[in-house]
Amino acid sequence: DQSASDIYSSDNGGLNFNKVSLSGESTKGKAWKIDQTIDFSEFTKTPLWFNGYYSKKEKGFSSFADAQDQDLTEWGAELKYDFEKDKKGFLLKYTSEEEEGQYRERIGTAQYYTDIRSDLRGAIELQDRRENNYDALGETRESLLGVKLEKDLRKGRDKVYVIQQVTLSKKGDVADNNKTTLGYETQIRKDLKVAAEVFGSNRGAGG
Repeated sequence: DQSASDIYSSDNGGLNFNKVSLSGESTKGKAWKIDQTIDFSEFTKTPLWFNGYYSKKEKGFSSFADAQDQDLTEWGAELKYDFEKDKKGFLLKYTSEEEEGQYRERIGTAQYYTDIRSDLRGAIELQDRRENNYDALGETRESLLGVKLEKDLRKGRDKVYVIQQVTLSKKGDVADNNKTTLGYETQIRKDLKVAAEVFGSNRGAGG
């Protein structure tokens, strides 16, 4: 069967949809993922936590919110160390995403987080982002600094937070990525949580 199938997928929660046309053998793509988490504190005295993953989506794979017209490979690793459990520590993270012949994105993150008070937390984050659109602008690179403050409300059932991000340096044809984000999260029931977020930046606004 060589008939074409038009698949519409969204990567922003349904605000916009992208059309991908697949036909014949190109509709038979597979997807798989390997994920591993290790909590070293379970068998040592080291408060160290590791997570790593590798995933592949073949050309032609489709689901409710996704459709691939090229092979997509994603992998990443995260390492977290607590100086005080769930109160103070640092996190290192690296992710890579590549769609064959289209683009490649690599993000490295270093974050330090700490409790300021029992109901107030803060974090500072450095991020290095590299993107390469093979058929367009070539490689771009950004170095970003972010600061986050998060406060508990209603005895911890709600949270409100603000994030300020600024561009430290950039390379290639890319605009500054200075952004302010406000967010709110509420626990309606034990098994139900609702969150909302809005942001404004020199690249635009949304939520």
